[in-house]
Amino acid sequence: SIAVSSSRARDDETAMEAFFNDVLGLPYTSAGSKLTPAVLDRCIRTYSMPDASAGPCAAGLDVGARHRLVIFDNPEPEISRLVFAGECRNLGEARAVMADYNVQRCCADMMPEKEKLHDLQREFGFAADGQWLLWLCLFGGERTLTTWKYACSLDDEAREELGLEGDDAANAIRCDRTWLLSYDMREYVRQKTWLPRAAGGIAGGEFYEELCAIERVVKVGADGERRHAWTKGKDHFRLASAYARLACAMLGFDRSHAPIGEDVVIEYAGD
Repeated sequence: SIAVSSSRARDDETAMEAFFNDVLGLPYTSAGSKLTPAVLDRCIRTYSMPDASAGPCAAGLDVGARHRLVIFDNPEPEISRLVFAGECRNLGEARAVMADYNVQRCCADMMPEKEKLHDLQREFGFAADGQWLLWLCLFGGERTLTTWKYACSLDDEAREELGLEGDDAANAIRCDRTWLLSYDMREYVRQKTWLPRAAGGIAGGEFYEELCAIERVVKVGADGERRHAWTKGKDHFRLASAYARLACAMLGFDRSHAPIGEDVVIEYAGD
């Protein structure tokens, strides 16, 4: 019965989450299943976002009707400090902002502006370390991996699906959405991400709102296994933050992991 199921789940957050999702058909926000304003407030430090940065910086770009751009620098080992978060009217404006902040690696979602982003990739060319500056990110579906292997190319099936050949596929990256968003949340929870003193007012409050808009829930797969997955919603700044996290890893901002590159494994012991 529902009462029995509820009683059994009472002392188990994962079971309670599954009870709400699967039995009642309702969302359930367990402790640690999403970012909150209180969590973000604990990341605030006494600085203001600069108008430019000597860098090197890492950026994440969520492409859409309104492009969201998030840029981090690396003031201390394992620390990503927010130096820019805002909306760009077009990709040309995003490129200009990244130039002001000496961005050496940027990750952006591949779809839906694939052709425009390929043009932008060629304009950006290579970073100071000889690697592509702009990388396109394609989510590879929901998985239950705690270790994700990043290869600096897509598999043959993805190349064919997206019509990518030669150089167009050389600077693209496939990653797991659940893993990446969980890793991004962890860096805020651990206060390894620093935010400026006025963080709550960035973009008229949309920065906080969109970072907290989605949550991690338990879903039951076709095989009957329970897996964590992130909901969808008004999450543009959240995705930009997650893409920037990939760029940070590529530049080695998090010294607890090797920089992302071909045949490099990053480990995250999370859900």
